[in-house]
Amino acid sequence: MSQEHAPDPESRLRVLDALRAVAILGVLVHHYLSRYAPPDHPGNLYGYIHHYPQWLDLGAMGVQLFFIISGFVIFMTLQRCSHLVEFWTRRLARLYPAYILASVVTLIFVNAIGPEEFHSTIRDAVVGWTFLTPYVPSVRFVEPAYWSLVVEMQFYLCISLVYAFFRDRFELAWTLYIGAGALLWLLGEVTPWPALGSVSRHVFLASYIPYFTAGIVFYELFRRRQTGDVRMSGILLMCVAALVEYVISTTRFTIPQHLVTLAMVLIFTLFIRGRLEWLAVRPLLFIGSISYSLYLLHQYIGVSLIAVLVRAAHLPDLLAAGTAATACGALAYSLTRWIEIPAKRWTLRTARSRLFPRLGFHLPALAFAGATQRVPQWLGVRR
Repeated sequence: MSQEHAPDPESRLRVLDALRAVAILGVLVHHYLSRYAPPDHPGNLYGYIHHYPQWLDLGAMGVQLFFIISGFVIFMTLQRCSHLVEFWTRRLARLYPAYILASVVTLIFVNAIGPEEFHSTIRDAVVGWTFLTPYVPSVRFVEPAYWSLVVEMQFYLCISLVYAFFRDRFELAWTLYIGAGALLWLLGEVTPWPALGSVSRHVFLASYIPYFTAGIVFYELFRRRQTGDVRMSGILLMCVAALVEYVISTTRFTIPQHLVTLAMVLIFTLFIRGRLEWLAVRPLLFIGSISYSLYLLHQYIGVSLIAVLVRAAHLPDLLAAGTAATACGALAYSLTRWIEIPAKRWTLRTARSRLFPRLGFHLPALAFAGATQRVPQWLGVRR
């Protein structure tokens, strides 16, 4: 691509925030209009007068869009880091402070005004801070949307270890990791050992790795398009492995779900080719900038608010849903501005001065040799 016609890479990456907005808006529509009414839920927790179409459940696939975005951004982050500990410091600084406060706010708010089936305990919250909720008996998520954070953390663990120990052969190693998950899934289906399927789902994340891998592939295509790197064999290997695993692990998907997945792939194809700059408008960029905090806060708090607004204040359905979304958005903005961003800045500033300079000396085996030279410095997307 000639330099004069090349789209501005930095402005193109702003589109990621717009895509985050699309993802969280889809999730909001699902949770605020269809998730807590029949047939998805035995009763109508919203108290709505009207019944909304079940195809709105497709909004839940906003989470899969988040996974593709995460694969893109996390692989970029790995290539910008010089050490495994630096990568994890950056991840936890970005995610953990807002997560802890959001879970506390959700626990208090929902226990105060939410339906009883939404109530949780301090033990639920504390276990949730370890990201082990699915594996601890008699514990529930304070906010059910947190299931995807567990998946994200497992993905970070897997990809960071593969990158740390096989960075020179990452594409081959990641392909083998995907292949192992697909094989175990198949063996769990056709042999008397269903536990193999559980290993595939919980260790190899077979249901979600195809989406994360799509993000990795799109990042590599994006980077190589800018640097002129034409090597494609490793990318093709990952694509084939991810496609096979997707086919194996989505046998229960409906045709609309497959079509939404295809739409995500097409959207990202347009994105890396610079055809989605028009999507980076201020409202979507704003929503995208608070999307993490909004995701943490929106479901139980929002649905509890809707029930109160419909039943006690007698607001029309969509006005109640919009009011709840606005209230959660205001909370998310506050959490982003006053907790998420300052905590991340303070943690990274402290780590850069006291921790990162010592990592290569104390833990040289976990250093990413030459990693910081592999990514152009203009790739400054929010991570």
